[in-house]
Amino acid sequence: MFQESTTVELKREYTDDIKKTVLAFANTDGGKIYIGIEDDVRWTD
Repeated sequence: MFQESTTVELKREYTDDIKKTVLAFANTDGGKIYIGIEDDVRWTD
């Protein structure tokens, strides 16, 4: 089960807004971005 944290970000779809998340992870301890997963942990088609 995926859950957002300081190093995990869930995105429903790829948008230009994802650049902010990438920069935030690059400026901290790093992290992983999972695309295609709702914040409430439902997979999208």
